[in-house]
Amino acid sequence: MTTQPQVQALGERFNFAEHLIRRNSQRSSKTAHVDDRGRLSFGELTEQIRRAAAALLASGVRREERVLLLMHDCNDWPVGFLGAMYAGIVPVAVNTLLTVDDYAYMLQNSRSQAVMVSGALLPTLREAMTRAGAQGGHEVKAVIVSRPNTALAPGEAVLDSLLRHHAPLPAPAETHPDDRMAAR
Repeated sequence: MTTQPQVQALGERFNFAEHLIRRNSQRSSKTAHVDDRGRLSFGELTEQIRRAAAALLASGVRREERVLLLMHDCNDWPVGFLGAMYAGIVPVAVNTLLTVDDYAYMLQNSRSQAVMVSGALLPTLREAMTRAGAQGGHEVKAVIVSRPNTALAPGEAVLDSLLRHHAPLPAPAETHPDDRMAAR
């Protein structure tokens, strides 16, 4: 006879990023993510998540607003995705193999206030932002670049610099099942 594991009710307030951080708090020295540049331990990931949350809020993105993630699979991806969630911001992860027109459409219709983008995809994003602007606009206020490989334009910031500059957000956003996804 097999017994089913007990599932604990989540409660009125639940922040998924904080949940993952708590679940892995006893494994802080264990590897959480690996890419071609190195590894992130769970402790380092926690620190970076909390710093990314603070950086996103400082860049003007508010709770329940969206941030578009146009990022390759690297250590910065979970930092950006979970950092947004930790701050109560809605991450919109998109396929990195789409066209400029696809991204322009997403920028026009997602209401994203910021974009986190891999440096290799920055030229594609810039073109998509130009097209979206010519076709009715977008709401992007900040572009945060992971591993830039070209000079940045005004309004663009390097993710690593932002993470170093901002202290970790002391507590997660107290998200609730009824929170709206930036409905206006």
